[in-house]
Amino acid sequence: MVNRFLKTALVLLSTALVLYTGCKKKNTKPDKPVITAGVSSGRVNVSYEFSATTTDPDGDSISIRFDWNDGDTSDWSNYVVNGETIKVSHIWQDSGTYSVRAQARDKKEATSDWSEPFTITIIANQPPNPPATPSGPTTAFKDSLCSFKTGATDPDGDSVAIRFDWGDGDTSDWSPLVASAETVSLSHSWQTGGTYAIRAQGKDKYNAVSNWSGPFEITIIANRAPNPPATPTGPSQGRKDSVYTFSTVTTDPDGDAVCYRFAFGDGDTSDWTIWVQSGTPSTITHSYQNSGTYSVKAQAKDVNEVLSSWSNSHQIVITNFLPDTPGTPSGPSAGFRDTSYNFSVSATDPDGDSVAIRFAWGDGDTSNWSVYVPSGQTVTMNHSWRDSGIYYVKAQAKDKEGSVSSWSSGHQIAIEIPWRLATSSAGWSPRYGHTSVVFDNKIWVLGGYDYRNDVWYSSDGVNWTRATANAGWSPRYVHTSVVFDNKIWILGGDDGSRRNDVWYSSDGVNWTRATANAGWSPRYQHTSVVFDNKIWVLGGHDGSRRNDVWYSSDGVNWTRATANADWSPRYGHTSVVFDNKIWVLGGDDGSRRNDVWYSSDGVNWTRATDNAGWSPRYVHTSVVFDNKIWILGGDDGSNRNDVWYSSDGVNWTRATANAGWSPRNAHTSVVFNNKIWILGGYDGSRCNDVWYWP
Repeated sequence: MVNRFLKTALVLLSTALVLYTGCKKKNTKPDKPVITAGVSSGRVNVSYEFSATTTDPDGDSISIRFDWNDGDTSDWSNYVVNGETIKVSHIWQDSGTYSVRAQARDKKEATSDWSEPFTITIIANQPPNPPATPSGPTTAFKDSLCSFKTGATDPDGDSVAIRFDWGDGDTSDWSPLVASAETVSLSHSWQTGGTYAIRAQGKDKYNAVSNWSGPFEITIIANRAPNPPATPTGPSQGRKDSVYTFSTVTTDPDGDAVCYRFAFGDGDTSDWTIWVQSGTPSTITHSYQNSGTYSVKAQAKDVNEVLSSWSNSHQIVITNFLPDTPGTPSGPSAGFRDTSYNFSVSATDPDGDSVAIRFAWGDGDTSNWSVYVPSGQTVTMNHSWRDSGIYYVKAQAKDKEGSVSSWSSGHQIAIEIPWRLATSSAGWSPRYGHTSVVFDNKIWVLGGYDYRNDVWYSSDGVNWTRATANAGWSPRYVHTSVVFDNKIWILGGDDGSRRNDVWYSSDGVNWTRATANAGWSPRYQHTSVVFDNKIWVLGGHDGSRRNDVWYSSDGVNWTRATANADWSPRYGHTSVVFDNKIWVLGGDDGSRRNDVWYSSDGVNWTRATDNAGWSPRYVHTSVVFDNKIWILGGDDGSNRNDVWYSSDGVNWTRATANAGWSPRNAHTSVVFNNKIWILGGYDGSRCNDVWYWP
């Protein structure tokens, strides 16, 4: 009964297995691979890559292996996506022709058929021949870098690399590949003395290595470094941009020649000096661009390029010098309220630094600093004043390092300042055609019409003292006066007749006649100046208008500079010395003139302008004040009381159209106590008032 039951169960189980197997899907093996890439020829011991791909009918991922036909089969690759290429490399050890095949398997380990073979022929690779025995120096010093060269040929014509065994346990890296037989040079230095055998070896591009070359011997001599140089000698302080010399010396233990370099402490290191014998000093120069404290050191090297230690430091302190005080600013001397005026100045810096400028306007206001400009370049700024008064414009400079100069002297400008009356009636009688000079810190009045030969002086323009009622020279007017050789001089004029006598006095009281008859013709309304350490007489009227120019270094002996100056013959003109030149201004040449001429030698004359801003006139006055030429009053057909000035003789500015004093001519003007003074003259009547400005 039991046996029958077991048999029935076995029949049922067998039936179930048959039914299950019939229902399960069957796995299909991958397609036969195709070798898609590889080389058809190669060399022994060189790796070559092959590619293969296949597909799996069931879409399974696949793995591939290669049979290299040399008894070696690759491992199965990693599984890749169905249809993806697989790459594997191989090296053949022996020459011959090999049929490479590929086989695939799927994830269920169903294997494909082997692929069609891919044929590769492998030939033997010959190593390079041993390089030639290296060549190079046979002796050298310790730590000296030496170069050696050799070359190797390759039987297959392959490019080769070279390395050297230096014989001291050190072997160089392989050189870059070069053509077969091409020379390779490499360098090496030895740390200790001795004899070393240098060999070379070659390697072709397939890494086949040659035997070592024959040895080349070099003997290394133990070379000692120079001793540290002595602390440099040189200045311990200085200024920027100046050149300073530093020296040092050292010895070399081997007696080698040495050279030096210096580190200056400002980031700059000199080039090496020339070679000198051991123990011979060497010098070098350097300049510093910035102020500060710098440490100067020196180092030596010997002929074998072996360096010493650096020396001890020598200190130098470089000082930044203040900019020089600017010159007195230039600009107008008179002006009006709420009107802007330009002022210019320059400053130099001893170190050559660029500078900035600022102005103090004298009214409590100070300008901002200008931009930096090169040392010596002019800076111009403008300002206006709200209130009338006398102001002094000063300037100050600052260099790039912030060092500030002293303030300059002040330039005076009078803003709407009237002329002031010193006295309406001086001690001397009313007159015109007189002369005035400044001598012995006093103003002097000499002669004048109505034919006077008295001499007066004043230290304040108000209180006058008569030096003499009757000077040695005859009563006269329209003469000239100068101060020369610490004396007052009287030249020519009209005493009822035209005169050409010359007189002088050291005190205004006692007079000496230098000559009764100077070289120039008797005349009046000429001009006289002192220039180039000589007295000069220019033009005037001797019965005719003149344009001759004469000079004398003693008042006795006279030389004619020219008989006919370039300016027209005239009288009643004025002359001043300005900008190291003699100037002639206006006058009467048959018509009143307003031309301006100058000369640096009294012979050759240049016309500054044919038509100055002021009206044509004569018997006016001129002075030099505040570095400008000033014209005051005169006769232009009517008496005038206008005042003009110019800093170049070409461009003229009217200071005022109506000064406080009455319109007049044949007056005198001097500069005294930093003021312009007007004395006497003719305004329709003879005058003896005295005025000053500012």
